Amino acid sequence: MGAKIVSRLAADLKSAFPGIEGFSRTNLLYMRAFAEAYPDSAIVQQLLDNSPIPWGHQVRILDKVKDTEQRLWYIRAACEYGWSRAVLEYQIETNLYGRQGKALTNFT
Repeated sequence: MGAKIVSRLAADLKSAFPGIEGFSRTNLLYMRAFAEAYPDSAIVQQLLDNSPIPWGHQVRILDKVKDTEQRLWYIRAACEYGWSRAVLEYQIETNLYGRQGKALTNFT
């Protein structure tokens, strides 16, 4: 989609639904990225049913994590542990996904 088309769509949506927020150009681009990242509707339904995390969390994951398996892992972890957006960003930046199970321990 061209930038002008998205901008026009954002303006049209804001005009058609004046009481509803979330139709900015940037947000529409993130919505498209979300749809491209999760083309399987079953995955999206599972995300909505089992891992309801805020849109801001989804945006950070879309920006910072490119692998679908890793994205789903961070979504589940954020939901399970109730991570704030700042904690989620920290866990992604420090590659918690990659570090899981690699810590030295004397426990079996």
